[in-house]
Amino acid sequence: MNGRVDLQGRALLAISVRSSPKSAETSVEMRVDTGFTGDVVLPLSQIQQLGLQASSMVQTAMADGRETALDSFVAWLDWF
Repeated sequence: MNGRVDLQGRALLAISVRSSPKSAETSVEMRVDTGFTGDVVLPLSQIQQLGLQASSMVQTAMADGRETALDSFVAWLDWF
């Protein structure tokens, strides 16, 4: 797996994403940080383009301390 570092110093990887194990893959460039927990964040427009199915709501804490609920979606990633 090869990536690149952009002009702002962000580590970027092109990852193959699928909406199901048998669906066609789409390459999506994603930013990876040192605190990677296995979750991937995508813009809603990309989620809709990929046809990802909603799975649940998750509670999150924002950087300013606010808590909010976010939609969670199912996707298959070719990760290593």
